[in-house]
Amino acid sequence: MNDTELDALLEPPALSQPATLADDLAVLIEQAHRGATSARRTPRIVAAATALTLVLGGATAAAANGAFDWSPWAQDSPSNRYVLPSGIECEFRIGAVTGSPEAIAAAEDIIETTDFVSMVDVDQVVEELKAQGATFDGLSADGVYNAGMADGANSVFLDLLAARGYSLDDGDITSAQMEGQCPGLAR
Repeated sequence: MNDTELDALLEPPALSQPATLADDLAVLIEQAHRGATSARRTPRIVAAATALTLVLGGATAAAANGAFDWSPWAQDSPSNRYVLPSGIECEFRIGAVTGSPEAIAAAEDIIETTDFVSMVDVDQVVEELKAQGATFDGLSADGVYNAGMADGANSVFLDLLAARGYSLDDGDITSAQMEGQCPGLAR
């Protein structure tokens, strides 16, 4: 896959609602494309933001209207709950893993047994992203925190997979999804 094809896949869906989590993550995607200096870190930033943007585009609007329903794959996935600086309660779920049977089993074990939220130092993640050129212009403290949590949780997931000998790079894992909701989150 070339850069143009990858960029096309990373474009967030068109949104008709006001500023949302998907908007915040779109800014993160743009910053990752423009300013990341670490080759190892860039794919993680893009992967986390893309996974959430693709799944949250419609989910955020539905949650704002009180009509959110998890995707079928996420309905039984463990919940990872956290609170934004403003006090808004959020949640994300990881799942729908595809790849080799062994890698899927390892990923599912990680998803079932890991407290991702406690393993993410959001302030540190945000500082790393800023050091790579992310500016978070126009994002509220909640939007920045949420983007940091998304990137951090993705990094924890990928690091735990790597510790078991599996990675996206070698094709063991071909995809995984993250879905989340933060009712009331505004830019």
